[in-house]
Amino acid sequence: MIKENYGSDTLDTAILLLLGIILVGVSLYMLKNNVLKKNNLHQPSEHSIIRKFTRGEKSIFLFAGSIVSFITQITATGAGAMTLPILVKKCHCPPKHVAGTSVIFGVAISAVGTILHYNMGNVPIYLVLFLLIGSIPGVFLGVKLASKISPRKMIAAFSLIILVAAIFLINRGFGII
Repeated sequence: MIKENYGSDTLDTAILLLLGIILVGVSLYMLKNNVLKKNNLHQPSEHSIIRKFTRGEKSIFLFAGSIVSFITQITATGAGAMTLPILVKKCHCPPKHVAGTSVIFGVAISAVGTILHYNMGNVPIYLVLFLLIGSIPGVFLGVKLASKISPRKMIAAFSLIILVAAIFLINRGFGII
């Protein structure tokens, strides 16, 4: 609707600004609740990923999954950036379990989005191939580091990366950069 009524440039600007604002909020929330507080980010046992969730928690996860999937598909933002705070807050799992869960979630929703975008002709295959080849070393390094870095430091680093990315998106949305 925005594209038809106001043009493609307006739609791109709206998406960049929306995404930037969401990511600023996610980053500040993570910094406030997980890094700046003196709470312990405890390391539960490996069995902690198998736990019962209340009906309310299940509803929150279903609602969050819907919202994150929608935003991910219109902005191409990784699902992890938006699901990480929810998972850290509600699951009380170690960051490596949160990272693994958000990656699987991201793969599933990306597969559906990939098929839809490909069918609409929105996927330059050569660009995708170069990105995939370049990402292989990063995947190995990221998984290795996630299991060795303390939860507080990992969340702080992730929050700051999200904040910097959000600032660039907002600047680009306003046409500053």
